[in-house]
Amino acid sequence: HDTPLPIGYGVTISAPHMHAIMAELIVKSMRMGSNSNDDSCLKGKRVLDVGSGSGFLTAVMAHVVGPSGIVHGIEHVPELVTASTNAIAAHCGAFARLGANINIAVGDGRLDQFPQGYLDAYDAIHVGAAAPREPPRALLNRLAPNGCLVIPIDDGLHVIRRSPDGQSFSDSIEMGVRFVPLTGLSEQLRQ
Repeated sequence: HDTPLPIGYGVTISAPHMHAIMAELIVKSMRMGSNSNDDSCLKGKRVLDVGSGSGFLTAVMAHVVGPSGIVHGIEHVPELVTASTNAIAAHCGAFARLGANINIAVGDGRLDQFPQGYLDAYDAIHVGAAAPREPPRALLNRLAPNGCLVIPIDDGLHVIRRSPDGQSFSDSIEMGVRFVPLTGLSEQLRQ
């Protein structure tokens, strides 16, 4: 079934086609500015997955950036952090053998509440819920120069790119989408 499915705590896992679209947008954005047409330019990149939920896209991104890359997931539901970490360990054992480049932890990316050891700058940031009106400033601040933020805002899927000098941002709307709202844990649990 190519539909979102509930995974508990007011959270859904996106439809498979949406994971593919998000991954494609992130990869395309990380390739921009590279002279390489192959995947070698993606190796070693740093990716943040906000609202990592099931951990599926987090694991996909770890495969994309390889063992020299870093993928951090952040999720404010502790039970989902445990479930996604266990699922990745059980089903993605190759990642563990290639290097410990995945970490999913409890936090709130909207409010810049990141676990210790998370980076100040990422080459790509994915957000799995819709921000109201504008992207959280905390996430824009964590974008590396030439980095991209892939985020639903209201009913549009946006790709926001930081300029190479880090001084400005550009925004493109890729398509119309419908996502659960980007909220705090207490609001999410009331849904």
